Amino acid sequence: METNSIKLLSDDYEISKEFLSFIDTMDENAAILDEKGKIIYINKAWIEFARANDMAWDNYGLGEDYLKIARNAEGEGAETARKAAEGIEAVLAGEMDNFFLEYPCHLAEEIRWFKLKVQTFAENKAAVMHEDIAERKKTEKELKNNKEKLNNILNNTDDVIWSLSWPDLSVEFINSAAEDIYGYSPEEFREDPELWKKATHPEDRHLDEKVLKEVQEKGRAVKENRVITKDGNIKWVQDKAKMIYNENDKPVRVEGISRDITERKKSERELSKEKERFESLFENNTSATAMLDDEGKIVDINEEFKNCFGYQLSEIKGEHLDDVLEWGKEGYADREATNEFLRGNKKRGEGTRYDKEGNPGEYLFHGVPIVTENEIEGAYTIYDDITELKRNREELQKTKNYLEAILASIQDGISVLDPDLTIRYANDTMKRLYSENAPLEGKKCHQVYRNKNEPCEECPTLRALESGEVEKEIVPGLEDSESQHLELFSYPMIEEDTGEVTGIVEFVRDITERKKREEDLKLTQFSVDKAPVGVFWVTPEGEFEYANDRACEILSYSKDELVGMKVADIDPNFQTENHDKEWQRINEKKHDKLETQLIRKAGKKFPAEVISRYLQYKDKKYELAFVQDITARKKRKEQLKYMSFHDDLTDLYNRTFMEKEMERLDTERQHPISLIYCDVNGLKIVNDTYGHDVGDKYLIKVSEILRNITRSEDLVARWAGDEFVILLPQTDREMAEEIIERIESASEEAEFKDIPITLGIGLAANKKEEISFETVFNRADERMYKDKLTKSRSAENKLVQNMLATLEAKSAETREHSMRMTELAHELGNEADLNSEQVNDLTLVATLHDIGKVTISEDILTRNGDLTEEEWQIIKEHPEMGYKIASATEEFSPIAPAILYHHEHWNGSGYPVGLEGDEIPLLSRIISIVDAYDVMTAGRPYKEAMSNDEALEEINKCAGTQFDPELAEMFVEIIQTSPSQAKL
Repeated sequence: METNSIKLLSDDYEISKEFLSFIDTMDENAAILDEKGKIIYINKAWIEFARANDMAWDNYGLGEDYLKIARNAEGEGAETARKAAEGIEAVLAGEMDNFFLEYPCHLAEEIRWFKLKVQTFAENKAAVMHEDIAERKKTEKELKNNKEKLNNILNNTDDVIWSLSWPDLSVEFINSAAEDIYGYSPEEFREDPELWKKATHPEDRHLDEKVLKEVQEKGRAVKENRVITKDGNIKWVQDKAKMIYNENDKPVRVEGISRDITERKKSERELSKEKERFESLFENNTSATAMLDDEGKIVDINEEFKNCFGYQLSEIKGEHLDDVLEWGKEGYADREATNEFLRGNKKRGEGTRYDKEGNPGEYLFHGVPIVTENEIEGAYTIYDDITELKRNREELQKTKNYLEAILASIQDGISVLDPDLTIRYANDTMKRLYSENAPLEGKKCHQVYRNKNEPCEECPTLRALESGEVEKEIVPGLEDSESQHLELFSYPMIEEDTGEVTGIVEFVRDITERKKREEDLKLTQFSVDKAPVGVFWVTPEGEFEYANDRACEILSYSKDELVGMKVADIDPNFQTENHDKEWQRINEKKHDKLETQLIRKAGKKFPAEVISRYLQYKDKKYELAFVQDITARKKRKEQLKYMSFHDDLTDLYNRTFMEKEMERLDTERQHPISLIYCDVNGLKIVNDTYGHDVGDKYLIKVSEILRNITRSEDLVARWAGDEFVILLPQTDREMAEEIIERIESASEEAEFKDIPITLGIGLAANKKEEISFETVFNRADERMYKDKLTKSRSAENKLVQNMLATLEAKSAETREHSMRMTELAHELGNEADLNSEQVNDLTLVATLHDIGKVTISEDILTRNGDLTEEEWQIIKEHPEMGYKIASATEEFSPIAPAILYHHEHWNGSGYPVGLEGDEIPLLSRIISIVDAYDVMTAGRPYKEAMSNDEALEEINKCAGTQFDPELAEMFVEIIQTSPSQAKL
C-alpha cells in the first residue's frame, strides 16, 4: 500500500477527502473505526509506525476488528488493552464523547509511552489516535525526581527555609529544620500564623516590625534576634528575607532562610571577652612590653615599659625598637633577635638595654611574633629587669659551690629527691655507691638504688612524704656490691608557710661492716624492746619466740604471756592450715605487708598493720613481724574523707560532693529529679551590722531549716557563700514545690536575734535523662535570681525595721523621737528650699540616722554617767555602721552619706571624717541641728531636759562651730515663730 494515498477501506463510508487529508497530516498515529470497531481508515503516521515496529497485520490493520484485537491481547499489556477496548466501546455506543488512556509500550532498548485518545466521529464512528508522550513522561519523571531531590535537600539542611504569603504572612512552606531550631514542627507553624511572633524573644519583637517594613520597602532584609524554643531554651537566629513579586510587579510572598547562630554569638562574646582580657593583660603586665609592626617599629607600649625605660608612647611611636633601646650604642640591642621575632620565631635572651636617660640595665627579653592567618603582622617584645637577679644569681652560685664542696667532703651518701622520687642531686659518695647506675640525677630513686621499676613497699622516703617526719630504714645495697647493708635516713623538706613537703634529703651510710659484727650478737641485743612498733620473732611453726615492749603494750599481754603463744591466738584471720604456704611465700619474697584485725587480751579487736620480713640467724629461720596499732590512722582517714565532702561551717555536704552526686544520680532510675537553688537574702547587712560571727550563725540557722525540712533521701549542700542547693531524687515539680512551701513557712517562723530569714528560691525539674544537669542547674539559678529580685527588697526593709525596733527597745531612740525629728526636719527643709525628693530623703534620714547604734550594747547606750574613752570610741563608730547598713539596701543607699556625716561639725571638729563647711551634705547639716535640739529639749536618762529657750540659746552659741550658721538661724526663727514647736 502506498503511504502517500488516502487509506480508506471502502468508498461506501461517507467521509470527506479534505478531512481525511487533514488527518493524514497529523503526527499522531490515527485510525477511524466504524460502529463495530473495524478499522476503516489509517493515516500516514499509523503506517510508518507499523512499518517501523514490524507489525504483522495485513494492510497495516486496515479492515481489522480493532476491538477484538484489544480484547484478545495477552502479556503485560493485556489489562491496558482491555481498558482501551472498554473505552472505545463506550464512545461508539454514545455513552461517552471521548476517552483517554496513557499506557506504556516499552522496547528492550527504549522506554515508550503513548496516549490513547478516542473521539466520536460522524454517526456511530470514532477516531482513535495514539500520541507519542515518551518525552513528556521523561520530563515528568525528571521533574518528579528533581522535586524529590529538592525536598530532600530542603528537609536535610540545617537552616530553616520558609515561604510566607503576603501580606497575611501565612506559612506556605517551611522545612523540617524548624523543629531542630525552634522545637515546633512545620505543621505547628502552618496551623498558627502567630507562632513566629510568639517564638521571638519579647525583648526582640520590635525587630519583626522593622524587618517587615524593610523587606516591603527594599525587597530584602536581614536581622539577628533571640528566640525562645518550645522547651524554653533561648537561641540566637539570623533571618534573611526576600520579597517575591508576580509578573505585575506586585508582592505575593516572602521567602527566607533562618539560621541558628547561637554558637556564633557565643563565640563573639568569648572573642570580645578574650580581647578585653588580652588588652588588660598587655596593659597590666608586670613586664615591660612593646608592640611592634612588621618593620620592628613601635606601635604601642604598656605602663611597665613607660616606668622601666622612662618613655611615653608619643615620644617613640614609629621609631625602631632597637634604635630606642641602644641609646646610640650600636650593637647593644641584638638586632638579630628582633629580626628573628619578625620572621615568626620565638626567642629568649639576656642583654643590656638603656633607658631614656642613658642608664644601662640587664634585662631578660623574649619576643612573640604576631601572626594572623599565617601572615606576620609584627611582634611583642617583653623585657624583665634582671639586674638585681643577676647579682643574686652570682651570690647564689658562690653559695652553691661552697655547699657542694661541703657535701662532697662528707663520707655519707647524700641525695636530694623531688616529691615524685626523682633524684635532683647526689654527692660523690652516693655516686660511688651506685656508680653502675650512673648518671643518678633525673632518675627515680628506686631505679638507681634498688633496680626496681616501682617504689619499694617499705620505702622510708614514701613514709616521710606522707608523715612529714624523719623516717629511717636499713636497706640492702645493690646485688654484687661491696656495700650490702645501708642505713637510710629520709628527712622531709617542709615549706614553712604552707607546711607542704617539697622534697626529701636522703642520708645513706654503709653499715656493712657493722652488720657483720652485729650478726654475732644475740637477737635480744638488737635493742628493739623500746622500738615504737610491736616486734615479734615468729618461728616457722607460727609460735612467738620473742615480743618487745610495744608488742606487749599493744596487745595488753606481758612478755611471758606472749612468748609461746600462737599467731592464731591474736589474729582471728590467721589460718593454721595455710601457714606453711604463707611461710614459703615470705621465705621467697623476703618480706610481706598486710592490714588485719588483732585481738587484745580483753577480747577487743583493733586494726593493725603487720610488716613481715624473712630472717635467718645461726641456721634458724624466723619471721620478723612489725605490728602497729593503726586505729588513729584509720580514724584520721575517715575524718579526712568526711571533711572532704562536708562544709566546715554548716556540716552540710559541700559543692565537691554535690557535683559528684549530680553525676551519679543522673540516671533513668532517679528521674524525675528536681533541684532547688536557695540564696540567703540580706546576709551582707547581717555581716556588716552584727559581724561575720553572727552571719555564720545565721547561715547555720538556715542550714538547720533546710536539713529539718528535707527528706532523708534528699541531698542538701552549701554551694557557695550564702547559696544552698537541694537535690531531690525521684521527685517531680509538684512535690518539690511542696518542699519549697515548707522551707518558706519554716523560715518565716524561725527566730534568730530578731533577724527575719528569707530566701531567694529557684526550682528546676528534669523528667528525662537527655537534659544535662548543667541545663537544669542554670534554670534553677535563673529562677532563684528572679525570686531573689522579688523578695530581697522587702526582706532588707523588714530587717532594717527590726533593727529600729531593737534600738528603740534598748535605748532612748524612741518612735516619738523620730516623729519629732521628722516634723522639725520637714519645716527646716522647706525653709531651706529643699525639693520634694530631698524632703522625702530627709524623712528617711530622720528615722534612720542613729540605726548604727543597734550594734552597741544597751549598757553603753543607757549609761547614767561618764563613758570610758574606749566606750566613747564605740559610740562614735555608729555613723559608719549606719552607713554600712543603709548602703547594703537598694532603698536606703541614697541616704547613706547623710547618715555617715550627720555628726560632722561646721568647723571640722566632728566625726567620723572631720569634714567642714559645705563639704558636709546638706541633709546631714539639717539633721545635726534637729537631733541636737530634740535631745536637749527631750532629755536623756543621763541628762535632764533643757527648756526651749536654753536649747535655742545653745544652738545660737554653736552656730558657725558645730552647726551651719545659716541653717541654725533659720531653725531658731522657725521655733520662735511657730507656736506648734514652742516647748516649755
